[in-house]
Amino acid sequence: MLRKPDTGSRGCHARRRRHHHAQPRVDLSDHGCRHLIRPATDRARICGRCRAQGPCWGAWRTPTPLGCVNLCPPCSGVTFQRCTGHLRGVLYESARTRSTRADDCLCRLCSESRAAFWDHCHDHGLVRGPLCGNCNTREGMSTPQSFLQNKEGAALPLPEYRGLLERRTLPARYYAALPRMHVEATERHIIRSRRCKHEPWIEHVELAHGAYRFEPSCWWHQATWGLDPRPGSQRFRSSRKPVEGLSDAEGRSS
Repeated sequence: MLRKPDTGSRGCHARRRRHHHAQPRVDLSDHGCRHLIRPATDRARICGRCRAQGPCWGAWRTPTPLGCVNLCPPCSGVTFQRCTGHLRGVLYESARTRSTRADDCLCRLCSESRAAFWDHCHDHGLVRGPLCGNCNTREGMSTPQSFLQNKEGAALPLPEYRGLLERRTLPARYYAALPRMHVEATERHIIRSRRCKHEPWIEHVELAHGAYRFEPSCWWHQATWGLDPRPGSQRFRSSRKPVEGLSDAEGRSS
C-alpha cells in the first residue's frame, strides 16, 4: 500500500519562506537614516567633544569616574595635564603615591590618553610615571627591540630614576637581551665557504658566575654553533652606549 507523502508541513514552511522573501526591503539611506546603519567601529572612535574621527583600534578610549569615553589628543590635553615629575625618586609603595591620583595626568608614554596607573621600576620600586591602560600593558610586555627602537618609549624607564642615568646602565631585564641582539646582528655561520645571510635564532643560558652563554642556530641550514660565555662586565659595557644618548637628552631637558 502506497502512502501519500505528507507535504502539509513542508508546504507551510515553503509558503513562509516565499512570504518572507516577498517582503520589500527598506533602504535606510533613502529615508535620511544613514546614522543608523553606520558601523559600530565608526561610532566608537569619534571624539566626544569635537566629534573628530579617530583610529579604528580605539586608542582614544579614556577612563573617567563614569566609565570610558572617547577623547582625541587635543581634547585630552585640555582636560588633563602632563606629569611634572613631582614624584621623581618616590617609592611606589609610599603614602605619597597612594594619595596622588594618576588619572589627573596624561599618559607619559603616548601623551594622548588619560593615565590610569603609576608605573614603577621593579628593580628599585621607584615611580617612573603615569601610564594609560594600553601603554601600561605594552610596557610590561615590551621587548628589548621596542625599548631601543621605539622612539616614543625609549627613555620611559629612566627619567624617574637618577641612579640608572648616573651609572649609564639599563634595567636588569635587559642585561641578557642586549648582548643577544648584538649576536643576532653580527653572528653568521659559514655554509659552502660563504657567510649565511639569514639572522640566527639565539638561545641563552645564564651561568652561575654571572655570565651568559649564547647558542645561535640557523633554521635554514639546520646548523647550531656555540659562542664563548660573555662575562657580566661585558654585558654592562654593552648597555652603556644606548643609555648615553638618553642620559644626555634627559640632562638637557631637566
